[in-house]
Amino acid sequence: MSHSKWTEELEQRQRNVLPRDSIRNAAGVEGYVIRGDKPLTGVQRIGALVLGLCYSLPGVGGVVVAVLFASDRDSSLARWQVLLLTTGLLLVSAGWLYISTKMIINSIRGGGKKAAHTRH
Repeated sequence: MSHSKWTEELEQRQRNVLPRDSIRNAAGVEGYVIRGDKPLTGVQRIGALVLGLCYSLPGVGGVVVAVLFASDRDSSLARWQVLLLTTGLLLVSAGWLYISTKMIINSIRGGGKKAAHTRH
């Protein structure tokens, strides 16, 4: 990569004024941290671990609230309403836990998927 192209790419990544620019930069974070596309540096690994732990809090909290809500026998809601709310809360919590688990695994593994060897 030439120096001018590298400088231009660096300047493009620094722009976060327009929503289009921030979406492009956020997609880069998603590729690094969640999907594990590229190898992570030590600082990025620590950041991914911290983000993963932060993303796990709503998931764990949602599961705890769902269990407490489902086990409450003195609720004024009908049983089907409790079941519907508990199921919805568990599904949302599962999403948070899935993303946080991927972040934590990629932070420990260091990112960078190994390319499959292909024969030509």
